[in-house]
Amino acid sequence: MVSYRNLHGDLRYSISANATTLRNEVTSLGKINIPIDTYMSRTQVGEPVGEIYGWDFTGIFQNWDEVDAHAVQEPETQPGDCIFRDMNSYDEAGNIVEGVPDGVVDDADRMYLGSALPKLTGGINVTLDYKGFDLAIFIYGVYGNLINNRIYWNLNNYKLGNYSMETYENYWRGEGTTNEYPRLVQTDPNLNERMSARWLQDGSYLRVQNLQIGYTFPARVLQKIPGVQALRIYVASQNLLTLTSYEGFDPDIGNDGLFYRGQDDGSYPSPRTFMVGAKLTL
Repeated sequence: MVSYRNLHGDLRYSISANATTLRNEVTSLGKINIPIDTYMSRTQVGEPVGEIYGWDFTGIFQNWDEVDAHAVQEPETQPGDCIFRDMNSYDEAGNIVEGVPDGVVDDADRMYLGSALPKLTGGINVTLDYKGFDLAIFIYGVYGNLINNRIYWNLNNYKLGNYSMETYENYWRGEGTTNEYPRLVQTDPNLNERMSARWLQDGSYLRVQNLQIGYTFPARVLQKIPGVQALRIYVASQNLLTLTSYEGFDPDIGNDGLFYRGQDDGSYPSPRTFMVGAKLTL
């Protein structure tokens, strides 16, 4: 944390900033160190807690030649299905051999996709006073975390229910139409909806958390109002502005412990509020 204060004539101001980073590593999981797996994360010795885990999505099969040339994913994989990277294989003992493709996309090919923990968290606080006017602003942000957007998953997995306009307008209709949205198929024989990088979005954001502007009337003005010793009026706002590329309601999501951290099931977004007030001293 760093801070600076200064007084220059009628102008008085202060600026402070803070930043925090967090690194963690699992050192033990009991006597035999069995990894803890969920549908979206893995926790194992030597890695961070609850790191996001799944398949690497690399595009959409455009034709049968691409399907035939790629590792086998599912028996009914067709053009228009998602492409998942063939990363690893198994040895004779059943252990995963990393970085050695075996021509089959299966559980061995799940990989670490990133972390729900921000690489950097910080804020800036500024206060200013000038001839009765005052301003206070607090800006907060996080950088470098991923969010598993389950709302996006629900609206784009082609199961029974509502679809997003984004999916309806852009789903694969034939070779060259899209390399991002798979074909429409309710039975999902390729398991396009599996946990993959397709559902992960950047959770970084910068937010004007608090802003207040006020004015304190000078004593010479208040002398004309019997019984009034001090008067300050102000306008204020909370959650005024959020800059983010995240497509969910709010990047500042509630988190479910360690193993499902970064999963956004649609937590209620932070409201934007505006206030007008006065402080009167008699």
